[in-house]
Amino acid sequence: MSQTSTNKNHQQDRWSQEAKKWDQIYAPQNTWEETEDIRQLSEEFLEIVSNFLPDGSRVLEAGCGSGWQSLALARSGKYQVSLLDFSSEALRYA
Repeated sequence: MSQTSTNKNHQQDRWSQEAKKWDQIYAPQNTWEETEDIRQLSEEFLEIVSNFLPDGSRVLEAGCGSGWQSLALARSGKYQVSLLDFSSEALRYA
């Protein structure tokens, strides 16, 4: 097997391990319900982001977890929001 092929397999194994780790973290959590604390944090987050990004900006949240902050940005209607995460479980919540 070539060095390039070996490195590629190693990288794929690391990504898979990382995804499994985060799936195990998110699978048992119940983050479907937006609490008052989450709402308040999301409002503060939106205010801060709005100071830096013009309306109509595209936002990629890498490592979005359950996606609450991205949801706040999307709800504002100011931004085009995309999410990315290792964990398929986290993306189920998002």
